[in-house]
Amino acid sequence: MKKLLLFASLVLSINTFSAYVNSATTFSSKVDKQSMIIPAYNYPDGVNDQYWNSVTALGGSKVPYVIINPDNGSGNNADPNYIRQIEANKNAGIKSIGYIRTKYRGRSVAEVVAEVDTYFRLYGENNISGFFFDEIKVDENSSVEYMESIYNYVKSKSADKLVMGNPGRQINDKMAPYADIFVTSEISADEYINRFSAPKSEFENNSANSRHIMHIVYGATPDQYETIVKLSRERNAGWLIITDDTQPNPYDGLPTDINKIAKLINNLGGIPNPNNSGGGLGSIPKTGIPQGVFDKKSIAIPRSKVDLDLVKSSRGTIYRNMENIKEDGITFDTVYIGQFGTDFKEKNGNVKYSSSSNGILLSIFKDYGKFNLGGGFGYQKSKVRYGEKFSGIKENIDSFQFLFGGKYKINENIDLSGVVTYSENIHKYRNENGRVFMDGAKYNSKILDADTRIGYKYMFEKGYIKPYLGLGITSVREGEISKLGIKGTSATGLNSIIGLYAQLNYGNAVLFGNVEYEQRLRKKSYHNRREYNVLFDIAPLEYKRGVFNAGLGIGYKLSDMLNVILSYELSESRNNVFKLGLEAEF
Repeated sequence: MKKLLLFASLVLSINTFSAYVNSATTFSSKVDKQSMIIPAYNYPDGVNDQYWNSVTALGGSKVPYVIINPDNGSGNNADPNYIRQIEANKNAGIKSIGYIRTKYRGRSVAEVVAEVDTYFRLYGENNISGFFFDEIKVDENSSVEYMESIYNYVKSKSADKLVMGNPGRQINDKMAPYADIFVTSEISADEYINRFSAPKSEFENNSANSRHIMHIVYGATPDQYETIVKLSRERNAGWLIITDDTQPNPYDGLPTDINKIAKLINNLGGIPNPNNSGGGLGSIPKTGIPQGVFDKKSIAIPRSKVDLDLVKSSRGTIYRNMENIKEDGITFDTVYIGQFGTDFKEKNGNVKYSSSSNGILLSIFKDYGKFNLGGGFGYQKSKVRYGEKFSGIKENIDSFQFLFGGKYKINENIDLSGVVTYSENIHKYRNENGRVFMDGAKYNSKILDADTRIGYKYMFEKGYIKPYLGLGITSVREGEISKLGIKGTSATGLNSIIGLYAQLNYGNAVLFGNVEYEQRLRKKSYHNRREYNVLFDIAPLEYKRGVFNAGLGIGYKLSDMLNVILSYELSESRNNVFKLGLEAEF
């Protein structure tokens, strides 16, 4: 019996020793394949660059992918050194992944996907094998939709482009389908070995998903390498990178012994395939996402309604000028128009901006008895400064306006008047944050506005009060934003207006003012939805259908032929408009 027990103990000891030897080489676990992706945030100096030569020497069998970061993202211009390095990577069998920040949803979807296109444009679609989306927010449902939109956009370009998402922490199961690889842990070696929190999601606990999970461990020492590799396999990470560098940037240098790390991580004899079933939508054909597979989503870009505001302001000036045309004479007006302190926030909160405008409006009218006829020309220059998610983006607008007006005096009290305005606007963007999104983008817009009003004057000794009703039609046409491939759009609708104008005469001075309510009869805004691609539309700019306008001014007769006019207007309860005019009568 003792001999039997001694033999069993000997067999058990041999098996235990054998298991230990195997664990020291292949780290038995549920991960059957493992490889490495290097965040290579080191600038390639040329053919003798030691960092990049060490990376390419490993080859694609040990380093299938590297993450390149030319300028904290794509940058504005192609870098010759990165062009050379991407080619060297390709020759070594290594695929290059472009780095893109999301700023925890601080950047809009439109800005993020525009950087995808910039990488392709600068470095070639055949040279960029995917994208590493950094700083992913995972806590809210809207974060899932955000990542879904980005993922689907990349796959619409080419289904075999790799999508990596880096929240640096564990994700939930709702987020899981929207990247080929998620970095679910980005922590120090000390925390990874001693204080790692076990994942709770089904996605991370399913061994079939190891090919879609990556861990990044920094601040490691060479004697910790084997322990970290062993733990990563127990924790279902099919992708791993270890570095001995530390924060704030542990990715600008290679670990002390990159060859040892590469050998340890790749010793299972296979590279995980992130495009297989599991996280991501592996069934999408390589020709891209066909029309109709996904419901289109609307994304916001920086856009304003300043062009329409300027038309309304000039229209109001012409109506005011027609109230005081010299009988049987000609009246010529030169009006400076300054718009300031204008803050706009879209109803849904996507777009926020402040704007200012300066310009001049020239008009001339002649009295023909019962008729007044004339027209004008205006030029205004506007600056729009966007805030929040589009902070740093500025838009300059040059507006050219052509106006025609007329009034028919039905009798002493009733008149019928109208103004037609045609506006050509040139929109140019620049991004002062050094990012590519919207920088250099431009488009033209055209607005045609026709408005007619009937008023009744209640006369008294020193002036009159005139209530009026109006009906108009407005058409806004916005051209293509060619840089972004965003299609043009147009919208037309009716407007109604009810208001009150009053004028009082005191010797050489005249006081005037008005208050009115304007209603857009069209439910949707004039700055309409734009087509972008098979996945996305550009959301319309949402603003109020009904608005109040008010104005107050004073005119003073300098001579028999010359008047000066000063006024202040509050348009749509938010646009502050200052006007200074000089009026000549002949």
